[in-house]
Amino acid sequence: YHPAKGFYEVMIALIPYLVITLVLAIATKPIVYSLGVLPSWFQTAIETTNRGDALAYYNSESTSLFLPIVRVIARMLTMPFINVAILYDNTVVFWAERLTPVLVSIAPLAYGFGYLQGPKLRTKVNTGIKIGVHNKKRKERKARKVRTNSKTPEQLI
Repeated sequence: YHPAKGFYEVMIALIPYLVITLVLAIATKPIVYSLGVLPSWFQTAIETTNRGDALAYYNSESTSLFLPIVRVIARMLTMPFINVAILYDNTVVFWAERLTPVLVSIAPLAYGFGYLQGPKLRTKVNTGIKIGVHNKKRKERKARKVRTNSKTPEQLI
């Protein structure tokens, strides 16, 4: 038994989750609302001079799917925290995404601290077993003493 073994195991298991959440924490930006893409049949309205500039806003598309995929994975890992953050404001969600490495580490670190309780729990279990064995032997000695002191024959069956 080594006290740091629990934390070492936790850190080894956390590496993939920490990599994903660190990427999100570094690359995240405040969430802004963006409008959807207009259908293709609306292209003629975009080409007209008086409305084209206003409708060109709708054609801005995200060029990368990497960050949204990482965001989905990280939000699955920290769903309870993100669900609470969504109730408040976009800035709270932004900071929750920035803190995802810490939030992902909370439950596994509890395992590491629980591992520190191992010797104490082992002593408790072994003490309970020893007390049970001692009580059983004491009862057997007492029963044997009563049998040997009795003057009548004992019926076994």
